[in-house]
Amino acid sequence: GRVGWILAGLDAHGQLKCEALQPQFLCIDAARLPAAARPWLGPWQWAVLDVLTPGEARDLARRGLHWIHTPRVRAMARELGVARAPRPAVTTADAG
Repeated sequence: GRVGWILAGLDAHGQLKCEALQPQFLCIDAARLPAAARPWLGPWQWAVLDVLTPGEARDLARRGLHWIHTPRVRAMARELGVARAPRPAVTTADAG
């Protein structure tokens, strides 16, 4: 199966654990991700949780973060110019 880890922050101790355990996904809340932080390199993919604006989503993509979670699926797709909002893997209320 696939393994993901939700991080409380980006610290050296957490990075060492990730390098040892090598999960497939690392997740972090957008509010806990420092603005200038670059993701740790490794075999994993990054997911940022609770992304609220298209500008934030674009910035995260430029910084090398792979996936976003947003409570505003339809609104975010519309604002980013995506023809059709992707079908969420897990259904949540769309506040947008």
